[in-house]
Amino acid sequence: MRLNVDMALRKAASLIAHQPTEAASVLAEILAKFPNNVRAAAYLADIEKRAQLALNKVVLQRLHELAANGRVAEIIALTKNLPAAAFGSADLHLILGQALSAAGRHSDAAAHLNAATQLQPASLVCWIAAGNAAFLSGDFPLAERYFKGANKLAPSNDDVLNNLGMTLAAQRRFDAAEETFAAAAAINPKNHKIPYNRANALRDAGRLHDAISFYREALSLKPDYASAGNNLGTVLHQLGRDTEAEAAYMQAIGFQPEFAQAHRNLSAVHKYSPNDPALRVLERSMIKRLSERDRMYMSFARSKAHEDNAEYHQAFELLVEANAIRKKLLGYDIATDQLLFNTLHKLFAQPLSPLNTAHAVPRPVFVLGMMRSGTTLVEQIIASHSDVHGAGELETLGQLCLPIMERFYSTQQRPSTDDLSALRKSYLNEISSLSDGNSTVVTDKMPVNFRWIGFILSAFPEAKIIHMKREPVATCWSIFKHYFSSDGNGYAFDLKDVATYWHLYSDLMAHWHKLFPDQILDVQYEALTEAPEEWSRRIIDFTGLAWQDACLNFHLNDRAIRTASASQVKRQIYKGSSEAWRKFETNLAPLISALQVK
Repeated sequence: MRLNVDMALRKAASLIAHQPTEAASVLAEILAKFPNNVRAAAYLADIEKRAQLALNKVVLQRLHELAANGRVAEIIALTKNLPAAAFGSADLHLILGQALSAAGRHSDAAAHLNAATQLQPASLVCWIAAGNAAFLSGDFPLAERYFKGANKLAPSNDDVLNNLGMTLAAQRRFDAAEETFAAAAAINPKNHKIPYNRANALRDAGRLHDAISFYREALSLKPDYASAGNNLGTVLHQLGRDTEAEAAYMQAIGFQPEFAQAHRNLSAVHKYSPNDPALRVLERSMIKRLSERDRMYMSFARSKAHEDNAEYHQAFELLVEANAIRKKLLGYDIATDQLLFNTLHKLFAQPLSPLNTAHAVPRPVFVLGMMRSGTTLVEQIIASHSDVHGAGELETLGQLCLPIMERFYSTQQRPSTDDLSALRKSYLNEISSLSDGNSTVVTDKMPVNFRWIGFILSAFPEAKIIHMKREPVATCWSIFKHYFSSDGNGYAFDLKDVATYWHLYSDLMAHWHKLFPDQILDVQYEALTEAPEEWSRRIIDFTGLAWQDACLNFHLNDRAIRTASASQVKRQIYKGSSEAWRKFETNLAPLISALQVK
């Protein structure tokens, strides 16, 4: 081991003059294993001394000024001609890293900030900056490493623990996050950011009632905390408490009138009148210079306001504007989905051999179809049964199926029994972890799971599939009209794309029915609203459950709803929603034609 350390030290020494960053990386590895190594510490000090000589104070001051004003291009230009030894300065890497991160170039920032931590391993600022950049880039395990490094330097720093809690929650390690937030709060109970981020983690963990308590704690510490008010409103809306949600959104907008996302959220629970004060605040905010994303939020809200006031042409034009911005920000191309559907048809030209395995407990029931087709309503009916846990829209199945699809696209290798067994094990582990332990059935109502029916019926032969159908114009218009926070629905923001996608969906469902006859229950949304008890009984019977009257009283179920249908399923079934598009019939003529609806 001694020989290896000596070799590493010699390598570092050879790099100091011309590649100080690389030398620091080698020295950091040595010091991580041998923190008291005198030669490694001396070499680091030598790198810093050389950097101070190469980087005069005037240049360093200028870099600080440019960073303060976000002038990233000028910072990069100024550093291009610096001597190599200057890059042994942790300050230089810190300035570059923070400037790049502020400009949204988080991955580029990461290398500089990592170098800063290696050059000055005792600098708390460097570790925090590196953690922030890694978090913003989405590299949460790396962010965790940096924040734990910062915590080691400053165990009583509540902001560091707050950041670490956020990083753990982003990895869905909610128990560890909860412990970390609790430790941060014990150090500084007046830090309003701690209960706010703790509430966000509890929300993501599905503990909505606990989240409400901590959002309110954050607001008690900082009454003008607009983000806390907005998020509180979102959770209340998911629980069907729309009057309280409306008040929370109003409070957020009162403190921050240009809070575009809060305006969009308010529009989902608020009925606008012609002289509505909320509408006046909304319109005044449009005078300001807004980012494209904020203009999108505002346009969705203004569209809803115009619709409430029967100004349908203006409402439609604003929807087109909002959706066009959303599509631009996503960079979506319908060709991506066309390729996916073509690949599915090729992969499942013939069915796979289903697994021969014992039935799982809990067993999955999939409620699927196009978005806005009634999947939320049907899951709410089923989840009102005492033996059922409603898991909502799980991304798990798509995450498991897509890599298999990508492999097939590249190699034409169809899934093996081992592939299906691994898929089954991973998915069942996930739904078991979500269940309360007493449920024999778990529902997954991710609508786009219709794409994976071939996988479902091969890997889960005991699964039940309920396919929601709805009048096509009503479906497509409802998709286009509603804002979806997920980035996975890129087709939703252009009427031509929506129509194209509907045909892709329709063709694939016809293929699944042909491949798996009598294994999929089709439920027509309009028929369900006309005869709710008849269809509810058929649905429950199909799932293999005994009938319970609670399934007809689904609107009394207080489970959280995290979809655009949150308000609708908290009241009894009503008729006529599939005719709402007729107010916009003139504007929708191209869509109607594209769908070939007579």
